[in-house]
Amino acid sequence: MSTEHSLRPQAAWLQNVKRQIGKFLVPAALEVYADLDWENEVKAFQSSASEYPTYYVVPHHGVAAGYLSPWQAFSWELIENIFGIRRVRPSLLQMAQTTNARRIVDLGCGTALTSIALTQHLPEAQLTLLDLSPYQLVAAHCQAQYAGLAGRTYMKQARAEETGLASESADLVLATLLFHELP
Repeated sequence: MSTEHSLRPQAAWLQNVKRQIGKFLVPAALEVYADLDWENEVKAFQSSASEYPTYYVVPHHGVAAGYLSPWQAFSWELIENIFGIRRVRPSLLQMAQTTNARRIVDLGCGTALTSIALTQHLPEAQLTLLDLSPYQLVAAHCQAQYAGLAGRTYMKQARAEETGLASESADLVLATLLFHELP
């Protein structure tokens, strides 16, 4: 039996496990990303000038391709559920409403679930989603469309420390789980 042949059942098994995990833990993600052609969609967000730091392209959190894979983007929602990020959203919403935030920037946005939830409650707010991973930007774009916010959302591939955004261009800046990911 060749090595290639023996790996096929393992790969199929792993894909099935990922599907089952997603079905129970992040069912909304399966609906949002169901028919997505990730590799084609990534092209719209990928900058040719992007350089990735070493930590960005090595395996982490069990994802062999690092941050540059559809599985990382899909699993981000699982991470948000595990760490209970949704529990802090009411406090963030209160702060955003109190400060009358109209320009929100989400650094290292991932799938942008938190900033999208905030923006849904702030009808005048514009949202800038920034991430270095084009896969995360594809996921965030899908989530913004799904939430009906695509017209108020700007996407940008960039490092959080080099955004290219103008000084004082935001009323509220979010960094959900960003610092946890940095070396």
